Amino acid sequence: MLFFYKRDDKSLRVETRFDNDTSEFTTILHYPDGVQEIERFRDAEDYRVWLVALENRLEQDRWARKGPPVILPDGWPKPRTT
Repeated sequence: MLFFYKRDDKSLRVETRFDNDTSEFTTILHYPDGVQEIERFRDAEDYRVWLVALENRLEQDRWARKGPPVILPDGWPKPRTT
């Protein structure tokens, strides 16, 4: 999913997805200056806790969510075939 944030005239994009190759939950933060920060988690609960903390940090830093999230067609866990 893609989440968009705005502060003054700057935009921040947060991309969340599941990496099926590594079985990790991944977030890519796309900062206004072009810097990207990537976070990876194997445990879903650790990832959820980190995402809540990220949202709180963005709010404290005066970033406001802009519009609804965009659902990506990929980036979801693939069904396991056994």
